[in-house]
Amino acid sequence: MKREEKQELITELKGVFDSANLVVVVLNKGLTVAEVTELRNNVRKDGAGYRVAKNRLAKLALAGTPCEELADLLVGPTALAY
Repeated sequence: MKREEKQELITELKGVFDSANLVVVVLNKGLTVAEVTELRNNVRKDGAGYRVAKNRLAKLALAGTPCEELADLLVGPTALAY
């Protein structure tokens, strides 16, 4: 991922963290690819967002947002549902 793409992702996630009513950190450990795909599709079908992002980039995006305290949960294979 190029530096510009990383910055775009951080900006996008910061907007999500600033405006979302709810953000859930999802631990993907133990799920098969098919299960994760089904989870993503169901979440999006119900009008929510689901994003896998590098933990470091997500932590940078969390800084200064109402969801800042979620940073400690970003360890291992995680995703963000909002």
